[in-house]
Amino acid sequence: MASILCDPLTFLALPDDKRREILFRLIPGLNPTGEDIFQKLKAMIPDLDPGSALPHEMATLVATKGFKLGETEAITRRRIAKRVRDEANVEEPEQRTTIGGKEFILPDIQQAEVQAGIDTLRAERDKLLQKRGKVEAQTDKLSELEQELGALVSDPVETPEPGEIEEWQKALNINRPILEDLEKKVESLESGCPAKLFPSTCPAFTSRPPCPAAGQIAIPAVEPSDPAKAAKFRADLEEEKKEVARLEAGLKETQTKQTAYDEYTKKRQELADKIAKLKEHQEQATATAGLDQQIEALNTRMKTGWELLDAIRDFWRQKEAAEAAQAKIGEAEKEIAFYDAMAKALAPDGIPSQLIGEAISPVNDLLEVASVLLFPGRDLALTEDLNIELFGSPYATLSKSAKFRVGVAFQYVLAKLAGARLLLIDEADLLDPSNRTALIDFLLEIQPDFDTIIIFATSQEAKPSSIPEIQIWWLESGRIRPVERDDAACDQATG
Repeated sequence: MASILCDPLTFLALPDDKRREILFRLIPGLNPTGEDIFQKLKAMIPDLDPGSALPHEMATLVATKGFKLGETEAITRRRIAKRVRDEANVEEPEQRTTIGGKEFILPDIQQAEVQAGIDTLRAERDKLLQKRGKVEAQTDKLSELEQELGALVSDPVETPEPGEIEEWQKALNINRPILEDLEKKVESLESGCPAKLFPSTCPAFTSRPPCPAAGQIAIPAVEPSDPAKAAKFRADLEEEKKEVARLEAGLKETQTKQTAYDEYTKKRQELADKIAKLKEHQEQATATAGLDQQIEALNTRMKTGWELLDAIRDFWRQKEAAEAAQAKIGEAEKEIAFYDAMAKALAPDGIPSQLIGEAISPVNDLLEVASVLLFPGRDLALTEDLNIELFGSPYATLSKSAKFRVGVAFQYVLAKLAGARLLLIDEADLLDPSNRTALIDFLLEIQPDFDTIIIFATSQEAKPSSIPEIQIWWLESGRIRPVERDDAACDQATG
């Protein structure tokens, strides 16, 4: 603002967005509330959801932080939504699969039907197993053992890492001597012991006769050799005790785990040995060979059913993931469209321009005051898109003199809006005599609105002012002085 008040062309040379920012600060009525901005957003974005919290949130942000920050926030959120959309991975699952040499169309198969088929096959197999049990009692035993073994295999016991027990033991073998050594050091450096006296009766005899040395010193007191060192060793001893306890607990836990694993392995091997021994009986195998073949066929069909059921479940799992990703993309696309429309609405040529168009009349009223004297018979106006026109001619097509006078007019307008009381107009010698006169007349007209108006111009001579409101000062050889009556003949100077 200081630059604008000192140079008529400063405001006109600013970029559009900077001019718009200045006008927003100065023009009355350009401080909309969040509700005002929301209503304009609703008018500019046809598919805006009035029930959504986002438009209200953005409107409140703009009302408190400004349109520029609101536009930046909308652009940032649009960028985030694009990244979400681009990162969403939509992989449609394969609809066909081949199991047991047969092709299946997965979306056409119901899980319940497959499960019912598996249950039927299992029931048939169970009947055959019972029948085989009647032929050979050991077959039931074999089936039970196989089931038990299968349960063990499907629920294995965790085994310690190889060498884990040895590592714990090795660590204990290292730390226990350290602990013992610290205990000895602490004991030798202990804070000392008081002197021990002989008792009143002799403890060596059951009759307890009086001790002849009763009350005399039996063991002299022991004084500590180095209390600070003893304290340090005690602290080290406590830390080492904790470490040894931790190692012992870890060793015990690992040993327990190893014991459980050994028992599990032993039981599993015993079951496997029993099953192998039962299968070695050729007569039993011969007697149940037909049943075994039927059971194996059912098992094969059940295996196919299980694989098919897994494939169907995987298909629908992937299908749900693809649909969720697609929905995520759709939601991101909506957000992108929303924030794109929001960024455009909050951009300088969006709602800000609308607001300027609605509130621009105070500027043009003041410009009309200036144009009466600076551009007699021609209108100077600021359009809704912030273009400056003089009697319909764009600012860029005006002469230097006209551009200078337009700059003076805007100096006056912005100073009035800002409440400034000072105007500095430089290079007024750019104007011809008639336009200089028009400038002076204009400044005299607006002089009551300001405390000080200073004009700088270059001239070959300076005459005293005949108007009381105007003072003329002369700059010559680096000195400034007022022009009096005897200064009228001065020449070759700059003022």
